[in-house]
Amino acid sequence: MPHLTENERFFISRRLSAGVNLCTIAKELGRSKSTLSREYARNKDKHSGFYTAIEAQGKAKTRQKLASRKQRIIDTLNQESKKELYTSLAARTSPEQISKILAREHNINVSQMSIYRHIKQDRLRGGKLHRNLRRRGRKLNYGSNNNKTNSNKVSDKISIELRPSRIHLLMFGGIGHWEIDRAPQALNNAALAA
Repeated sequence: MPHLTENERFFISRRLSAGVNLCTIAKELGRSKSTLSREYARNKDKHSGFYTAIEAQGKAKTRQKLASRKQRIIDTLNQESKKELYTSLAARTSPEQISKILAREHNINVSQMSIYRHIKQDRLRGGKLHRNLRRRGRKLNYGSNNNKTNSNKVSDKISIELRPSRIHLLMFGGIGHWEIDRAPQALNNAALAA
């Protein structure tokens, strides 16, 4: 869904001052309750806890400006900084490390997410910067399908009701049950620590 409009923010402000809860306001606006909860939490006054539409609209515009700045920040770098960025990428340095290098050596604050975003945009345009990433832009593969099929299965499993009575005795009252044996030891350790 699109962002909240200025009119919607004024409506929220009026209804909150009338004592209506966020769930009801969300239904009236046709928005989800989580959207309004997030809006209220992000834009309410930190000291008083009141929500005003003017303040909320100002904060939203500031966030939008910062978001568009993050997308363009690498395009505004000077030639030396861009050269450092691309040289570091060619050496398979991670965007996290490049961000710190640019801040320390060139006094330029570029977040790692801006670098990742720049690499992604380059890839969409047919560029090859993503090949310099350590995983070359691929997502982590947490095992192939062949490994997943057999890894979590227990062979020869027996229902708990069908276990031999000997195991039942060992677990519930027989000698050697480790939790019961260790309980006095734990109490002694606690007494010594106190």
